[in-house]
Amino acid sequence: MWEYTDKVKEHFLNPRNAGEVENPDGVAEVGSMACGDALKLTFKVGDDGKISEAKFQTFGCASAIASASALTEMLKGKSVEEAENLTNQDIADYLGGLPKEKMHCSVLGRQALEQAIAHYRGQPKKEQEGEIVCECFGVTDVEIEKAVRENNLSTVEDVTNYTKAGGGCESCHDKIREIISRVQSEAKAPAKPRLSNIQKIKMIEEVMERDPAFPAARRRRYRSHRRRGQPCAGRHPWVLCRVQGFSADPEKFCGDQAEGTGLARACSGGGGPVKTIYMDNNATTRVAPEVLEAMLPYLGDLYGNPSSAYSFGGQVAGKIREARERVAALIGAAPEEIIFTSCGSESDNTAVLSALATEKAKRHVVTSRVEHPAVKSLGAHLVKQGCQVTEIPVNGEGLLDMDRYKKSLTPDTAIVSLMWANNETGVLFPVQEAAAMAKERGILFHTDAVQAVGKIPIDMKRNAIDMLSLSGHKLHAAKGVGVLYVRKGTRFSPFLIGGHQENGRRGGTENTASIAGLGKACELAALRMEEENTRVKALRDRL
Repeated sequence: MWEYTDKVKEHFLNPRNAGEVENPDGVAEVGSMACGDALKLTFKVGDDGKISEAKFQTFGCASAIASASALTEMLKGKSVEEAENLTNQDIADYLGGLPKEKMHCSVLGRQALEQAIAHYRGQPKKEQEGEIVCECFGVTDVEIEKAVRENNLSTVEDVTNYTKAGGGCESCHDKIREIISRVQSEAKAPAKPRLSNIQKIKMIEEVMERDPAFPAARRRRYRSHRRRGQPCAGRHPWVLCRVQGFSADPEKFCGDQAEGTGLARACSGGGGPVKTIYMDNNATTRVAPEVLEAMLPYLGDLYGNPSSAYSFGGQVAGKIREARERVAALIGAAPEEIIFTSCGSESDNTAVLSALATEKAKRHVVTSRVEHPAVKSLGAHLVKQGCQVTEIPVNGEGLLDMDRYKKSLTPDTAIVSLMWANNETGVLFPVQEAAAMAKERGILFHTDAVQAVGKIPIDMKRNAIDMLSLSGHKLHAAKGVGVLYVRKGTRFSPFLIGGHQENGRRGGTENTASIAGLGKACELAALRMEEENTRVKALRDRL
């Protein structure tokens, strides 16, 4: 008989959150061939982006019931991102420990959580990965390797306790030992040092200072590259070689390019042209072929004005409506909440200035010290106009000081504007949490999501964000087109005054070709987001 902790007994005899959530956001049903247990997990996400309710239904032993009960209790109040980091060991620790022969019950809870989060994000259910190692219980090599790596297992008995693999007969024991040996060998191999993004930036600065092939005049230009205040790591072949760890002779490179080739020109000392590797998609992206194809008709035969009262312009207006629907679908918004603009900077300016125009008694703006110049420079301009601007600092890892943020919100605050994803460090700010805090105080919240849209799932129906900016050329659409999302019911004052375009919220004839391209780009981003993230993460880890 196994020895159970008091907490396991408590959750078994009086399980928490048994049942099924009504209209759940995340749903999963999993079963274990290892022991016959089955578990259904459902959860709901509140407006603040955190799990407000979680329930379970299960058929299984005391450990399975206790693990499911503990998991639902642990999920409440966590964001989906926080929940994603929970492990089966966390579930066991929450219960004060499980008998080693019952650890597979907490593994079942973790599997249910993974599938429920995938369902919440609209991702397809994963097919079984790997080859079957244990025919008795249908356990694959991928499952065994994951259990060994995550739980530091060292024997066949350990693997059996976590996965049941090898518990029916001994025919698979040798294969299990091979997997254990391989994982342990990998763990003993010296790990490559991982640098933070900030450390990489400093390293690039040092390389540029020392590199004789990088003229001083160009160093200054790269330090203040266009829209950003940080050096750019994708313009100089020697910088790339140093960052990636390849050997190269800096004397063979010079900073100029061979005219009209896009290739770095070699110095007279030898070398030959070096192909440019473009690694600056945060600055701009190449227009996707499908996007270009969607744009071309509106640069040729379909040149009508979408505001025209006759059919030649009407068919153009129809394409704009279609693009609006595609943009809205990507971010979980209603089409009427989408305003087309010329760029992300215009969208940012429009959001902040609209808030100050509609909240005339309030003259305080809250932002961060690492915002894009579209917001940061606007803040400096507003200070000259008599407004008060508070810039929240970040720590050494680029994370926002949330305590300072909370204290900065005052009755005089008209709007908060925080970027969702930082274009230099890649840090994601907790904008959904920050928006919920602002909403509690009756303050408008805007986020510059230029670097987030199309890269991470966004659903505006599930957060308290009032306005959001995005830019076409960051997700393989053309330059010169952007979007400002304005939540229905939000008081709004237009930035550009003119005709009735965009329902009177932004004057000026629409850039039809670019808008059509942006609609196509958003459609592609929604289809390819998971695949693209997997590919880019692999490249990031390799570099």
